[in-house]
Amino acid sequence: MDLQKRDSAGIVFYRRAPNELQLLVHPGGPYWRNRLEGAWQIPKGAIGSGEAPDAAALREVAEEVGIAVSGPLGPLGTIRQAGGKAFTAFAVEQEIDPASIVSNRFELAWPPLSGTCQSFPEIDAARWLALAEAREAILPSQRPLPTRLRAILGGRDREAGRPWPGRRPRAAHSCRTSPFRFTAHSARFRAARKLQHLRSG
Repeated sequence: MDLQKRDSAGIVFYRRAPNELQLLVHPGGPYWRNRLEGAWQIPKGAIGSGEAPDAAALREVAEEVGIAVSGPLGPLGTIRQAGGKAFTAFAVEQEIDPASIVSNRFELAWPPLSGTCQSFPEIDAARWLALAEAREAILPSQRPLPTRLRAILGGRDREAGRPWPGRRPRAAHSCRTSPFRFTAHSARFRAARKLQHLRSG
């Protein structure tokens, strides 16, 4: 078995003004439809055979959410996810409008054993979250990454904004077909905003 094909790479997008926030996405499809806490994730995808993790992260982000990375990639290290898969994460400071994200789609036989194939977006919502919110909302196996980012950003603040020694992005090929664009009016986004309102109430 080619273990590299089981590994994945992704990017944590963050911003520091006016408040420090991190971007998480919600996976589409029927299995995730009614899950909110512990379901949101960092945009990521599988590393291809012979592909470098940073190149895979750029490609997958372009394909999954249609985002062109504009800054240097800062390494966040590798974590081990449920099932034993390794996930190599990077971080980049970039402003993104969640409503502008465009996701590609996948096909799934649904309902099971029905013989009917349906199309679902890989990502059906995206949100900027504060660190405390991200820890609750994110997939448990990815929970160390927001904390790692906070520790790194704290160090950078103390060093008076010294640039992150990351890698400059290389061009990523996007092969989206049948794109899905969601807005602030989508059902998943409304549910997420309702959950946020209840927490803050």
